[in-house]
Amino acid sequence: MRKPCRLLACFLLALTLTARPAQAGPLVAAIGAIATTVGSFFATNIFTQFLGRILLSVALSALQRALMPKPREPGIKTKVTQTGGTNPQAFPLLKYATAGTHVCPPMSHGSAGKTPNAFLTYVILLSDVPGCSLSRVMINSQYVTLGGVAHPDYGLPVTGDAGGSAWVKFYDGTQTVADPMLISRYSINPNRPWLADMIGRGSAYAIMTFKYNRELYPSLPRVRFELNGIPLYDPRKDSTVGGSGAHRWANRATWEASTNPIVGAYNVMRGITLTDGSVWGGNLPAEDVPLASWFAGMNECDLLVTNGAGTEPQFRAGFEVSVDEEPADVIDELMKACIGRIAEIGGMWKVRVGPPGLPVLHITDADIVITRPQDFRPFPNFAASYNGTHATYPDPESNWETKEAAPVYNATYEAADQGQRLMADLNLAAVPYPAQVRRIMHASVEEERRFRRHEQTLPPDAAILEPLDAISWTSTANGYVTKVFEVDGTTEDLQTILQAVTLREADAADFSYPGLPAPTPISNLPVLPGNQVVPLFAVSGTSILDATGAARRPAISMTWEPDLADVTGILYEVRLNATGVIVARGSTQDVATGALLLAEGIIAATVYQVRARPVVDRPSAWTAWLPVTTPDTLITSPDLAAGSVSIQVQTIVLGPITRGALSVGTVLATLDLGAIGAGQGWERRLHFEARLEGTVTFSEFVIALERRRRILGGSFETWVVLDTFTIASNNWNMIADSGTLAGVYNDFEYRLAVNSLVISGGSSSGEVLRNIYITAVRVTK
Repeated sequence: MRKPCRLLACFLLALTLTARPAQAGPLVAAIGAIATTVGSFFATNIFTQFLGRILLSVALSALQRALMPKPREPGIKTKVTQTGGTNPQAFPLLKYATAGTHVCPPMSHGSAGKTPNAFLTYVILLSDVPGCSLSRVMINSQYVTLGGVAHPDYGLPVTGDAGGSAWVKFYDGTQTVADPMLISRYSINPNRPWLADMIGRGSAYAIMTFKYNRELYPSLPRVRFELNGIPLYDPRKDSTVGGSGAHRWANRATWEASTNPIVGAYNVMRGITLTDGSVWGGNLPAEDVPLASWFAGMNECDLLVTNGAGTEPQFRAGFEVSVDEEPADVIDELMKACIGRIAEIGGMWKVRVGPPGLPVLHITDADIVITRPQDFRPFPNFAASYNGTHATYPDPESNWETKEAAPVYNATYEAADQGQRLMADLNLAAVPYPAQVRRIMHASVEEERRFRRHEQTLPPDAAILEPLDAISWTSTANGYVTKVFEVDGTTEDLQTILQAVTLREADAADFSYPGLPAPTPISNLPVLPGNQVVPLFAVSGTSILDATGAARRPAISMTWEPDLADVTGILYEVRLNATGVIVARGSTQDVATGALLLAEGIIAATVYQVRARPVVDRPSAWTAWLPVTTPDTLITSPDLAAGSVSIQVQTIVLGPITRGALSVGTVLATLDLGAIGAGQGWERRLHFEARLEGTVTFSEFVIALERRRRILGGSFETWVVLDTFTIASNNWNMIADSGTLAGVYNDFEYRLAVNSLVISGGSSSGEVLRNIYITAVRVTK
């Protein structure tokens, strides 16, 4: 029995080889019609066009297939946030970026200070299939960092320069209620009220909130979102179909996001259910996508390879799918991302990724049926030869814009092609991974140089061969020793069971990627000028001098670059280093002098921090806090009137003190002056009230004023009596004393103590001392 798919493949291949370029368009249309007539052999629900394309390309190299015209433009699909209500549904199949679609026009609410409508709100639809997650956010072509603590209304805050001015809240499509912030702020909007039934079930969307800031947002902010793709079924993780894990086709909750292109293609083949219940993709039953080859393809993609700086999966992909695109076109892009090939075999779909598989059959020259026609093409025509590649791809570090990869050249191949550089231009729209782009470019050229093609007939035992299988061939006639070929197509003769095969030269070494350096990350994101700061800003402690050159006041000196044509002023702030309390702030418009001396409110011998900011008509920023210590410039005699006091130290004991509390040596009060410096003049004051207890007929006691001192480098001397005061009256008497002090000491103390005591009779509870004051002042002469 003839195999319909293989016969059709050979028929179409023959048409392909004989058609001139001008015939390509009608040929594709004809194949579409033919595929429709044999729908009983294929799952034709979405693959009529795909089948025709596969049959046309079955004998082409990966490079030639990648060069076939495709409708997808380079770079990401949704570059600018769309508006309107007729945009097709879309979703991220694997990790990719999108600007999304405005659910409604931008709205505003609230106030900041006296600024009305200070908060701008975007509601942006990101996926019409639930389950994707937010990876990164871009605002005005720059990635932003999100804080970890969410605002109760607006979501995660943007940090850095935009801190306090932007927030993002993300819903993954599993939400069951409308956003409370949108309801609270916009339910009373007279034109577009946000109501409780506006939930967005099954749709992933983001709410962006921006606070009014003309420096950061001179116009409406532009946003893009990097998304981890929708959950996908990975049969390798399903223990019921030969894998290992909890994935189940019938339970979407068990699926996970992936970057594996064959996992993505498998899900497209099986069909992806949209929010409205419709299925985009093949909607094929599991038996039409046999897992043996798909498992192998998925595993080949996940194989770790070097990227020049470390390791990464060999093949990954990312794609934003729009449901108005043909699923076949999406699968084409995913196959380009992994140098993959896909073939239909008797109603089932088989895939091969990267290098050829292990040979399933070995043949020699003796196996060739020489009575049947043979064809051998050792070289293609010159116009169809390539010896190098250029490639474009969407670069995540360049805002997902299209970027040109470093070209791949090969001097050996150029020499073989008469010294001409024959370049292929690849558009790898589904490969946002620079090192992988280089691997695809390298392997595509290497595979392209495997020129040999054979068409011949083999015995019936070759009936086991299917497209994408590999065989090995030892041929004396051709000089082959177990040389590997890949089967591009087979046709079975019903009468003889002989197998006509089309073979293409293949070699696993093409995928070894030798010596590929790590790509140099060069972003094409706009380089925005940084916030203007005060250039060459510096601070130092100094003193303000009088006419004689004497230092009279502590001050802080600020200096900066004076040649600042567009700066109209300099703002400054001064804070205490110890507490962080702002003690001075102000500004100067005299920018051209490049200096400012600040003395008001500045204390001597104190550590401060100072910063400055320019007044300029563009974004500006404070300088870092700079530390500065003021000099020990204290007030001196020229600033004080004669006899004025600069320091006063005092001890007070109000009492009263009773007779029973006294004994010889009792210390009544102590005054510690601390260190005394050179050139200082001190005066001492003492007064207290004393009496004998009234019922005593004959008694007296003596109070002594004493001092001790510690000279530089030494210890305290013993107490020395400066004066004594004899108390012999029953009436309260005010006793006063004064003196001076001069010299240099590490410490100096005065005390008042009981020197002697004679008491005869009387009550011990009687009051005898009160209101003791010992005072020392530093004075100006």
